Amino acid sequence: MKKVICVIMCIVFCWMIFVPFVFAEDSTEFADSPKTDEYIWAVSFSCTYDSEKSQVLIAGTVSHDFMISHPDYEIHIYSAVPSKDIQEAITASDVLPLAKSSMSVRFTFYVEVENIIDRYSNYAVVLSSPEGQNFLAARPLMPAVNSTYEYDKEDRTHFKGLNTDSGNSIVDEGIGTAIIDIDLNLLEGDAADSIIYTVKNTSFNIRKSYVDKLDRSILAASLNNCNVYLRFLYHPNEETSKYGIPSVYSENALEYVCNISEFLVNRYSQGNGRIAGIIIGSCADDVETVNDIGGLAAENYCEQYSFYTAVIANAVRQINSNVDIVISVSDRNDYSYGGYKDCQLTPSVFLDSVAKFLDGSFSQKFSYSVVVESKASPLGIDGEKIIDGIDTKNTDNTVIGAYNISVFCEFLDELRTKYESAPSSVTYMWHASSSLDGAALSCAYVYSYLKLLQNKEISSFVLDVSDSQYKEISALLSVIDTPMANTQTEYLLKYFKATSWEKIIGDNVTFPSFCRLWTKAFAEQSLQPTKGSFTYMDFSVASDFNSMRAGENCTTILSDQDTDEIRALRAISAPLKRGDTVQIIGSLQYPESYAYTSVISITVEANDLSASENALYEIALTVGNNKNRIVAKGILKNGVRTELYFDVSEYAAENLANYLTFSVKSLTEDSDSLSVWIHDVKGYSSEYSSDELRVLVENKRNEIRNFADTDAVGFNYKIVIIIVGVTFAAFSLGIGLMILFRRDDTSKRE
Repeated sequence: MKKVICVIMCIVFCWMIFVPFVFAEDSTEFADSPKTDEYIWAVSFSCTYDSEKSQVLIAGTVSHDFMISHPDYEIHIYSAVPSKDIQEAITASDVLPLAKSSMSVRFTFYVEVENIIDRYSNYAVVLSSPEGQNFLAARPLMPAVNSTYEYDKEDRTHFKGLNTDSGNSIVDEGIGTAIIDIDLNLLEGDAADSIIYTVKNTSFNIRKSYVDKLDRSILAASLNNCNVYLRFLYHPNEETSKYGIPSVYSENALEYVCNISEFLVNRYSQGNGRIAGIIIGSCADDVETVNDIGGLAAENYCEQYSFYTAVIANAVRQINSNVDIVISVSDRNDYSYGGYKDCQLTPSVFLDSVAKFLDGSFSQKFSYSVVVESKASPLGIDGEKIIDGIDTKNTDNTVIGAYNISVFCEFLDELRTKYESAPSSVTYMWHASSSLDGAALSCAYVYSYLKLLQNKEISSFVLDVSDSQYKEISALLSVIDTPMANTQTEYLLKYFKATSWEKIIGDNVTFPSFCRLWTKAFAEQSLQPTKGSFTYMDFSVASDFNSMRAGENCTTILSDQDTDEIRALRAISAPLKRGDTVQIIGSLQYPESYAYTSVISITVEANDLSASENALYEIALTVGNNKNRIVAKGILKNGVRTELYFDVSEYAAENLANYLTFSVKSLTEDSDSLSVWIHDVKGYSSEYSSDELRVLVENKRNEIRNFADTDAVGFNYKIVIIIVGVTFAAFSLGIGLMILFRRDDTSKRE
């Protein structure tokens, strides 16, 4: 009896361990077999790309009925380059299979990737008869790369968006999603201004000046926990301003797009900041006014755009599987009755074509999102009509706007019933009309923000405005997702002839429950405490200096001696116009607490030898974390070293700081080259002495560091413990069985 129990336990244990591996390869179901041809759809298989081994893995199963009826057939693997028909390859007498095996229920092939074309070819499983006839056994597939991106409808922290490459604006306004335009035509550089990017035996020159600017913007945004989306734009014809897509069916263009994509996601997955996603083109469905498709038929253009999307997705996701891929459509509405249909390619046909291609090209779901680029002025708001009051029933249904976005979302729901690979979320990007300004612009923005916020299909609302419009609306942009939003927007209600936003948006309208804390502080000399102080950052020390990076309009950052021969951090700006800002970015290795020092000071000097001695500058110290921030501002006079004091008690009471930035704006004059000297960041207390502060702050730092380190390695420890536990259990079971059998044998001999 003991032996029987032991044998059963061994079988169960082995079953638990090995069954997942035995059945891991076959995760797909057979398609419905056409009655006309027994050879088609006799195979189910997956096709994936392994970037580490540079191999395409093809694994699957042959239907039982076919294997029984055709045991003498062979399984062959063929491929066809993009845009070529796979039938040509499998019927050509001079084309040999990439791999083959005798008939079996399960099969696995590893195909070496020798060039870029191999990564993006279509791979087919072919059943070959003894007479040499080849039959396509299943739909050909492109190698898939795993994606872990998922849209969380409940997370609204990234809802507020801005189309900008200004890192200073992203930090100051607490932007949750930033779209930064990338001109692919300008990325390739020459030898004099280049970063050499090498892939295998091929090197590319990437324009260094272009990338340096990107570094500053993306790093600043990442510190602010902002989702950065790069919008890939390409001009196929230098004579027009229209966009388009590279001819990715040619090997050179394919290699360029793939390597540029890899370079960017490699660079922005590490110390230069991070990106959340890539947007493919602009208004891709509009082939009349926005995009130049070079004479392609609409059907062929949709296929080429879809393939272009797949290339970029596979290139970046082999490096960072969590990157969101976003296709772009215009605001033309052909989704509902009365919509816009008089065009070569309607957006609904475009979206359906892309979903169909992506759904049919891979063995697994292709995850992606969509951005609607709209120019629609909500409710017909403009500078003249606003005086007479805004009509909330005034809608233009030929386009998609904030007021009728639900029509677009309903179309996506239908698309999801047809295809597994359909957009998971929507970004709404509003290109505000240049005629909107003042109260009209503010009304349109707040209405759109609140209307879109109620729809959880909308992941973010991204504002695209001119520089002058940005200056007008930046104050609203700063507070719209803070506890001040309701009170700071009340003055706009009179233009809608309403007393509350509920009357305009709907009874269930809510201002964000995720509200960011945004605090302002202004320098006050009266804040100088008299008891104790602690120096949080001393920029004469290498460790503190090394945590700082050049930000917007900052060409150089170095450790240098100021005019009094005191060592400090020195940031040198590019030429600045009056109102421009130079930014210095500080990323803290561990979060910092200012809980024991209600007052923070910075010692700083702005120096421009070409400016007058009375030139004035505004400095803004921004301290923040993934959600909340405080912006402390003061005034500097040219050439005068000043210690500025700020009350940070409201922020410091409950918040740690992950980053800090220094932004200096020229208020009175243009500047050829501004030097900003930053000496230190100190904390002051009227409650604790300097010695007491030193102990309290250091203890708090140790507590934070220990927690951060424990949290970081905790998951790894769990994995190790599980592995050790399973190994120990298996070892113990084996030893136990051996002892049991030996004991039983011994008793028999006795």
